[in-house]
Amino acid sequence: MNLDLTYSADLYRPNVGLCVVNEARQILSAKRTGKFAGMFQMPQGGIDENEDVLTAAYRELWEETGIEQAATRYQAMLGGWLAYDYPNGLPSERGHIGQQQKWVLLSYDGALPVSEKIPHHELHSFCWMPAQELLGKCADFRRPIYEQVFEGFGLLSCKNARS
Repeated sequence: MNLDLTYSADLYRPNVGLCVVNEARQILSAKRTGKFAGMFQMPQGGIDENEDVLTAAYRELWEETGIEQAATRYQAMLGGWLAYDYPNGLPSERGHIGQQQKWVLLSYDGALPVSEKIPHHELHSFCWMPAQELLGKCADFRRPIYEQVFEGFGLLSCKNARS
């Protein structure tokens, strides 16, 4: 994996985050299952060995939402890696203390995903929400990253009402 990482891959798992927006610039959000159940988040996931960021992004989009690459439009990618530590300083099963993420902005105007149709789904109750609302409904440890993502993609200044 040659991703020009900012942090050691032994400590911070390489990960891709997906900020998927609709025409009103609302963000595709969903509740988590398992750890942090009920907290909203955007789709994300690990970058596999020999994968580039965009390949991982589209694979994770499909795995977490069932949305196909062809149904989206690539908009942008944030330049640097954003990192966070796992809550309570506890390492993951793989021994990482956190994640370093590249964030990709995609537009999508299709139907909301239905979690029951996604095998091994980690997310459910998909909905569209404005950036500010998602900041209030995500896990505390994700909030600083989400603020940087929304600022970087120009989503905090959007006047996006809930539909």
